[in-house]
Amino acid sequence: MPRSIGPEIRAAARHLGDAINQVAAATSVLRREPAGATGEARRLALLLLRLREAYAVASGEPGLAPDATERVLKAERAARQALVARH
Repeated sequence: MPRSIGPEIRAAARHLGDAINQVAAATSVLRREPAGATGEARRLALLLLRLREAYAVASGEPGLAPDATERVLKAERAARQALVARH
């Protein structure tokens, strides 16, 4: 009998989705204003750490969306490109 997806697992997946969206939004801000956006660069770096933590938790639970890994990698790659472009 398959194990049902409990509220804590849904919360982990929801937290991961929120982290992906926050990284994407901060990346967008940094791309629009690369010069003088030191605060945004730091914020994005912290959001990347939170994204990795959220992914670590969510990936250890059943029921992770099939495209979650791809979305995380895409968000990380875009964020790193934005951080590198500002230097």
